[in-house]
Amino acid sequence: MNREKKQRKPLSSLLRQISFRKRGTLYIGFAILLIAATLLLYVFSGLFRQLDVPLRTVAAVQYESGVGLYSSGYLVRKEVVLASDSAITSLALAEGQKAGAGQIVAMGYTTAEAQQRQTQIAKNRQLLQQLEYAGEDAAGYESAALDVAIRERLVSAAIALGRGDTATVSELAPKLKGMVLRAGSDAQTLAEIRTRIDALKHEIADLQAQSGADTQNIYATSSGYFSGVVDGYETVLTPERLESLAPSELAAVTPLAQPAGALGKLIIGDTWYYVTAVDSSDLQSVHTGDRVGVTFAHDLNGEIQMTVSHVSPDENGKSVLVLSCNRYLRDVTMLRWQSANLVFATYSGLRVPKEAVRVIDGETGVYILENTSVRFKPIEILYDNGETYIVTLDRTSTSNLWPGDAIILDEKDIYSGKVVLQ
Repeated sequence: MNREKKQRKPLSSLLRQISFRKRGTLYIGFAILLIAATLLLYVFSGLFRQLDVPLRTVAAVQYESGVGLYSSGYLVRKEVVLASDSAITSLALAEGQKAGAGQIVAMGYTTAEAQQRQTQIAKNRQLLQQLEYAGEDAAGYESAALDVAIRERLVSAAIALGRGDTATVSELAPKLKGMVLRAGSDAQTLAEIRTRIDALKHEIADLQAQSGADTQNIYATSSGYFSGVVDGYETVLTPERLESLAPSELAAVTPLAQPAGALGKLIIGDTWYYVTAVDSSDLQSVHTGDRVGVTFAHDLNGEIQMTVSHVSPDENGKSVLVLSCNRYLRDVTMLRWQSANLVFATYSGLRVPKEAVRVIDGETGVYILENTSVRFKPIEILYDNGETYIVTLDRTSTSNLWPGDAIILDEKDIYSGKVVLQ
């Protein structure tokens, strides 16, 4: 009897066991479904990444880059200092004006009265010149032709004034004034003009006779451009010295005291120089005869082309660079120490980020995104511009990199033919 009671289990216990088994089976099934869903999600996400991953791109753009440096140096010319021992000196030429050999560049006076007399002579001569143009040279013009000639000279004067050429304006002014006077003159007025011409000639002759020994003319010893600036470098920095100048010597250059009575100087010839000391490493590819684009920091607008005349041997990592130019001399007569941007070479092409450049099967190039597919295009690097390269722009084939191509910057999982849905 007792054994039979031990073998029997209550009904409630059996029900609990059945319920536990059902829940276990349900949990296992749920876990299997979860694992399967995870695997499917992984597979589809991998496929999605292959088809639709936003890529970082940048457009290939045309670009120009200059190779050079910024430096400071001296302007050097062949210069002859002019002097006067008179109490009062008056210049006869404007800054940058061309003087012929033997031409009066200045006048010296012993007294203020002598200077006033000479000023009156100059005024009379200018008026005489205008009247002579009106009474003689312009008399051969018909009215219509005279109007055309006046307009032409006005245009020439405006152009010269626009470029700061005051010497040309001074040359054009007397004849232009005379032609304008002639245009408004009749026969009676012309007769009066000729009478006035004769009177002015006699007045000038009388004033010159009174000048005597109280007036001294100072003449140009040779032809050249006049400058009223004397700074003491005229005999210290000469064109002849530049080719033997070492960097240490250039750094030690100091001006001499100005000569007594210095009134200005003549700049001989048409060639001027710019000399500066720079790092020798910056001149490794620079040779005599090379053209250099120079943009001065002050007083000159725009880039001018100069020629490499000399590069000195290295001295403690420095070399003297000498550049020459045979234009614009009248614009630089007052300049000596100048800072300038020097451009030795210019590279033009397409700008490409360095991070986009790859070497595939020994060929350098970039991947681009063309519609929805990736394509490899070879490049030829011209210049390293820091964070970017300047590469050749070759429009002979669509296989080459073109302006506007979308260059891919991403580094991983990129290959030719890959489909990308942006």
